[in-house]
Amino acid sequence: MSTITPDDVIASRPWEQALFTTYALSLTFFESILLRRLREKGCRDIWVVTDAEGYRASLMERRSSRVGQEYRLIPVALPRGVFHPKCTYLAGPEGDLLLVGSGNLTFGGHGRNLEVLEVLEPASAPAAFDDFARFLEALRTRDGFMVPDLSWASTFAAQARSAARSFADRPIEGQPRLIHTVGRPAIDQIAETCATNGGGRQTFVLSPFHDPDGAAVRKLAEKTGSSTIAVGLSAAEHSSSPFPFAKAKSWNKPLRAVRPDLSDEDERGLHAKWIEVELPEAKLTVTGSINATTQSLCTINNVEVGVLRLEPKVTTHVRWKNVAIPKDFAERPVRTPGLGQSCLVHAAILGDGMLVGRLLAMFDPSGTWHGRLVLAGGDQVELAIAVDSTGDFRIPLPHAERFAFASALQIELSLGERTARGWVQLDEILRMPRLHRLSVTSLLRLINREETEEDDVALLEYFAMSSSKHLATFNRRIKVTDRSTQGSANDEAPDVVVDLDEIAPDPDLPSSNNGFLPASSSGNEEAAFERVLAQLRRRLISQPTQRGSLGEQAPGALADDDGDPEGDGDDAPRRRAESALEYFDEQMQGLVSGADSEAARRAALVIWFEVSMHMLLRRLKDRARAAAFLRHWFHLACAYARLAEGIGALEQHVFTAAALVSLLAAVDVDLRALHANLYEALERFAGGDVDQARAVSALLTDQHVGFTSLLLGGQVADLKPRLLAILETRTRRRDLQDVMDAYRAGRMPDASSPLFSKDQPYGPQLRAALSRLGMKPTIREQRTEEPVCAHCFVELNTRVAQDLEAYRVAQCTSCRRLTVRLKP
Repeated sequence: MSTITPDDVIASRPWEQALFTTYALSLTFFESILLRRLREKGCRDIWVVTDAEGYRASLMERRSSRVGQEYRLIPVALPRGVFHPKCTYLAGPEGDLLLVGSGNLTFGGHGRNLEVLEVLEPASAPAAFDDFARFLEALRTRDGFMVPDLSWASTFAAQARSAARSFADRPIEGQPRLIHTVGRPAIDQIAETCATNGGGRQTFVLSPFHDPDGAAVRKLAEKTGSSTIAVGLSAAEHSSSPFPFAKAKSWNKPLRAVRPDLSDEDERGLHAKWIEVELPEAKLTVTGSINATTQSLCTINNVEVGVLRLEPKVTTHVRWKNVAIPKDFAERPVRTPGLGQSCLVHAAILGDGMLVGRLLAMFDPSGTWHGRLVLAGGDQVELAIAVDSTGDFRIPLPHAERFAFASALQIELSLGERTARGWVQLDEILRMPRLHRLSVTSLLRLINREETEEDDVALLEYFAMSSSKHLATFNRRIKVTDRSTQGSANDEAPDVVVDLDEIAPDPDLPSSNNGFLPASSSGNEEAAFERVLAQLRRRLISQPTQRGSLGEQAPGALADDDGDPEGDGDDAPRRRAESALEYFDEQMQGLVSGADSEAARRAALVIWFEVSMHMLLRRLKDRARAAAFLRHWFHLACAYARLAEGIGALEQHVFTAAALVSLLAAVDVDLRALHANLYEALERFAGGDVDQARAVSALLTDQHVGFTSLLLGGQVADLKPRLLAILETRTRRRDLQDVMDAYRAGRMPDASSPLFSKDQPYGPQLRAALSRLGMKPTIREQRTEEPVCAHCFVELNTRVAQDLEAYRVAQCTSCRRLTVRLKP
């Protein structure tokens, strides 16, 4: 298997046009690696065509500022399958190239996984270019092929046919050919070639996915006439396999396990697809996107593309070595293919200010949808959009100039319970020539893969863009194992282990497949990658044993390895870290406030907290700023999120943060007032009274887990008493709840209530209103979120509304009666 990558190919010569087809999609990868390279090589016309899943997942990447401006992103949807080809067509003045492989347009598909890639030139493979043109043309007539714009198919079909025509005199024998599943299953095309060449003898199959019963492999062997079967395994797999060897024993065919003979150091997850059939006088090989599953190999539900080679029998691309058959079968779950009842939207703003687009759906989408155009910063404009039965819409856009140069522009349509989201491309900008001196944004500097002094900056930039891919990992509870009885002398190997090994998909979270792994590989490969991220998280929240107390140092200063505060030096790395942290902070605030679900919001809050505290305490070494961030984050978390049924990472950080805010309070702070403020925030988080036992159980009490030790300068602190002191504090909301309950029960208010003190806001008015038993009420609870009087429903003026928010009581200037806010 070749080590060449598309990036290598793109860097090899200038290009004018580029087409990428993919299933899974990471805009972070595409914009920071391939798009940058294409722009360096002068490419102007760039198209990315992706399956509905890849398109939907990309919508979480709100900082992808070049989408719709420097390249077109087109979604494809199918009724019962997925758009799965991994092809790249590059057209340039020095000749065209066609790349067909197994890797998606993701980090995983271009380096993290072991993939197979064919690089074809028209001079040696004109037939394959003609096949590619036929494939693109066939898409135009395929039933159920939903796509908002098919102009790319016509453009690149004509380009490929022109390239093939230039070398039409080449002999067809020995040329690689393209096979696709637009109208015929791949297995039938493979079987036909085998039949015309004497039939198969032995079949080798390498695939990251198999049927639970291995049906597709069995059928392939039968159709090709092969008497023996060899199933390939990943070099990274040891005791388990996605192929059911135990069930296959009943097939009465010789069966063996093999592995490609690769470098011993190459332990990357294997995502390559490879079918090899030994014929009497030749060898047939198929590479590309085709998995060894019934859906992919034996039907036309998916759109797949592969390269078929018929070569002399002595040809060897891969050496196979026999290995022991794995004992365990590890079935990899896959998503239900097809668009189903979901829907997507694709839109564009034209030069004349018209907003045009198409809604992709399996149902009749006609009707007037509520539309929103959403800028990356959260600003939006609302529209009523009439959609016809084909899903098309076209309306004049008010204040179109406001969006003329907007980056990362999205559209959202809703009708009843249905919601469709998508990207908006700016047609005029896409038609403009790219400016060579256009500055590179922070999007193109996200991840620095070289280990330099800017590793921490790269970490921040990565999570600023890609946090949405790892929500499931950061949403999990922090579990601490028993500490080893043997001390560790290595600061980088703390004696506390955070148990994050069990990574499983969370149905309420956007899939992490949206960048590093194809969605159909949501089993072992995804889990392996998420475990790597889990180890990163472990390092963020596990603190090594300190070499001495830092309690005597001033706030905001940490000790270096010699126990002295860091002195002056080159502050350029610090400035870069500061800038990156500020950027990360902004993005996480946006991700939290704009999260599509409670689960996504909770996980985003955890990522924001853990990464920021790690940077502030261990890298920037600024305890004062860390304490300020702790307070800020605590109140935001309590305002944005809600207590879950179980104890998750967010609950652990929120309750621990409450105790730490109290511990870090200055000596002159009124602790009772502070505790009341903290408890009111916790009431908001819990939606009412807080269960003390549950809150205490969520505390991160181990000094080596979380950030307590660093925040307190290495001092040991018992967080439980502080948390209990907070939870035992009476809050104004609780006092108001009690007197209102008494009022509703017909009881006079307790005159000793602190609410009625003369120095308390509205104290006398409250007591007077609550004492009017049996009379027309002059006090009522607020029942809506709007700032209106609970009696006459007049909108409260700004000052009165502020009183209601701050003091939970306000007096209407119109009817002079009181409104009480009891909601946490």
